[in-house]
Amino acid sequence: MLSDEMWARIKPVLPPVKGAMGRLLREHRSLVEGAIYRYRTGVAWA
Repeated sequence: MLSDEMWARIKPVLPPVKGAMGRLLREHRSLVEGAIYRYRTGVAWA
């Protein structure tokens, strides 16, 4: 969904991938693309 160029513009404004206590969170790109897909299709959040 997101081109590499579009992702390069978004990535700097996102928080670090590490969560509380140093645990890794999900990769931001997949979450952003999921939100875009949901918005475009109107699919309800699960």
